[in-house]
Amino acid sequence: MNVLYRTGAVAIAIAAIGVGTSLPALADPAPQPAGGLTIMSGSSTQSRGGLTCHNQWFNTLGKTSCTGSGSQKWRLKLTCQFQSDIYGNWQYGPGSDQNECSIRISGASINWG
Repeated sequence: MNVLYRTGAVAIAIAAIGVGTSLPALADPAPQPAGGLTIMSGSSTQSRGGLTCHNQWFNTLGKTSCTGSGSQKWRLKLTCQFQSDIYGNWQYGPGSDQNECSIRISGASINWG
């Protein structure tokens, strides 16, 4: 009886999939992304003095990559939730920086000097 039941369930699953119907109870759950669910994420671009900085933030991590030929002074600023903002070290010209908030990030931007 148990073998018949399994064979019947497989036949039903194959038939259902064949007509475009899914059986969630028989399917494996979708894998979760590494590091948990994305809580906050986004991106922005800022330019000044011959530099263009591409800012990105995900969950708690914020980063930027500045390209171009200028020697503009800049630093990364992370806007964190439930804590003070975080500022990177001052840099000049092209480069990159990243940092992390303790709980959650709301955004990453450039402070120009």
